Amino acid sequence: LVAANAAEAQGGGGGGGGMGGRGGDPAVAVQRQTDALMQGITLDDAQKAKVDTISKKLVADQAKMREQMAAGGDRQAMMGQMQEMNAKFRADLRAVLTDEQKAKFDENVKNMPTGRGRGGF
Repeated sequence: LVAANAAEAQGGGGGGGGMGGRGGDPAVAVQRQTDALMQGITLDDAQKAKVDTISKKLVADQAKMREQMAAGGDRQAMMGQMQEMNAKFRADLRAVLTDEQKAKFDENVKNMPTGRGRGGF
């Protein structure tokens, strides 16, 4: 997470749109989302490993979703599934945190951009 934050601060993180759509790298989009949710939260090594596992699972789940979409799946239904995935992602991340960290996490969730154009985390 620290390396990703440093890369973001050095000018990474331009276009891409959404969760990796429009040519963006899905793993980068998930990392941005994770970084935004964990901003101001210091994780121990065990927490970092759990967060990494949770993030990798979201990337894999989203890849499956994109394959279904490319195969002509129901876009509207998949949008709902994507929202559910993101809600579970946030819940899984939150479960890794201490009570003190959860307060900051909840603040970060409230401050997340929503709607189109910023991925609707």
